[in-house]
Amino acid sequence: MDAAEYLQQLGREGRRFAESARETAYDVSVPTCPGFHVGDLIWHLAVVHGFWAAVVSYELRAPDEVQQPNRPPAADLVGFYEDGFKRLVTTLTDKDPSVAVWTPAPPNDVGFVLRRVTHETTVHRFDLDLVALGEPRPVDAVLAEDGIDEWVKVILQSRPEERIDLVVDETGRSWALGDGPEPKAILRGTAMAIFLAVWRRVPIQRLRIEGREAIVVQFIEEARLLG
Repeated sequence: MDAAEYLQQLGREGRRFAESARETAYDVSVPTCPGFHVGDLIWHLAVVHGFWAAVVSYELRAPDEVQQPNRPPAADLVGFYEDGFKRLVTTLTDKDPSVAVWTPAPPNDVGFVLRRVTHETTVHRFDLDLVALGEPRPVDAVLAEDGIDEWVKVILQSRPEERIDLVVDETGRSWALGDGPEPKAILRGTAMAIFLAVWRRVPIQRLRIEGREAIVVQFIEEARLLG
């Protein structure tokens, strides 16, 4: 995916998040975000967007250079989110993806931010849809496949002791986790299903597993992710 595609996907997912936020009571629990209520999730994503907008806008080189906002009253929460999201999109649109900025992992540039914030917004849109709609709107297959790639190559900070392969139904694209000439287990599914499963949003058991299911379930549950 290129910058224009990320921006298009980010714009759609961010707007969908706001739509669901306006349809849901803030005190309802979010089952896929333990300990969070809807209001907490809206605030969390607003803070994430504001943080990255500041990093990119001012080309910051350290996370502690960003000043944290104060949480607004509940009545102003969605508006606060929407204003911050617009600033984020405008900032990312105006900045070259190759510009150097702080990020928690390479490449330390705006392109990393654009990719990361698009996938985080998508995952949290799914979280909020689950509460607001019951049946979340689908994740675009191209976006989901890119999200799996980011999870494997950037987010995942541990590896299984025995090789596990992920294989996408739509394209056949695969990723090998761990070493070994042959996988001990293969996780197969649509790009959307695998993307949501590795982010622990849907149970692994909903996907097709060839080989030793237990090692796949245990690894995904215990995988160490980029903080």
